[in-house]
Amino acid sequence: FERLPIIAMTANVMKAEVQRCIDAGMNGFIPKPFEREELLATLHSVMAGIGRSDR
Repeated sequence: FERLPIIAMTANVMKAEVQRCIDAGMNGFIPKPFEREELLATLHSVMAGIGRSDR
């Protein structure tokens, strides 16, 4: 990877906390507890965006 993707996993799902994670440079966010499908969808989304120049 040119830039290692980082996905936040936290039980704190307040909008301000999610925004803090994104502002800190994380590529995605998964609230806990999470379902397997949600994790896979987030991983696919982040992996698809790796080539973008906006991150």
